Amino acid sequence: RYGVGRCLSSPLLLVITLMSHRLHPTSPSPHPSPPQVRLCDVCSSEHIGFGVAGPLGKWERVLCRVCAVGVEGAKSLSRMCSECDTMGIFGTRGGAYGGTLHCRKHKLPGEADVKHRRCDGGSSEPCDRWAAFGGAMGERKPRRCRDHRMEGDEYLRHTRNSSAAGRRALCRREGCSLSPSFGGEGMRATFCKAHRRTGDKDVRHGLCQ
Repeated sequence: RYGVGRCLSSPLLLVITLMSHRLHPTSPSPHPSPPQVRLCDVCSSEHIGFGVAGPLGKWERVLCRVCAVGVEGAKSLSRMCSECDTMGIFGTRGGAYGGTLHCRKHKLPGEADVKHRRCDGGSSEPCDRWAAFGGAMGERKPRRCRDHRMEGDEYLRHTRNSSAAGRRALCRREGCSLSPSFGGEGMRATFCKAHRRTGDKDVRHGLCQ
């Protein structure tokens, strides 16, 4: 009896085990495996710094500094998207502008723009808009967006210093922070489109002949 029962129990246990796996499949691990480090395609070095892009812009080859010497089409990977030859501006939210970056097309869920400074003016919740205004508190770089700018702030987005000569020209209408495009014929642009005077023309942009 012991021998017969043992022989019958083995197939029965096998069937029960298979059924339990079907009803309760193995769940994936909550800790995903770390991404594989890409190595130089020539010498397998971890210190890659150059890449060769294909016709669609994807990196087809990655090379270290030594192996990239003399390779046609090799480009520096510094601050480039890790997937293609486009400038990378998206990375880990709150991180520095460097490391693993992605372009808008290849950005990952949860990544944010780490290249352009964000507005500091949101009091209740952080503002996610680009900072373009500053100077009210002596700043030399933009700190606030248009909605959160303070009295005395000026447009500092495309300036390198806080001197009046280095600031971008603004519309001459008081309180307007737009770039001027209109002025008298043959003269410099002094007013924006909304505040242009009668007879002013667009003297900044070339028109079709």
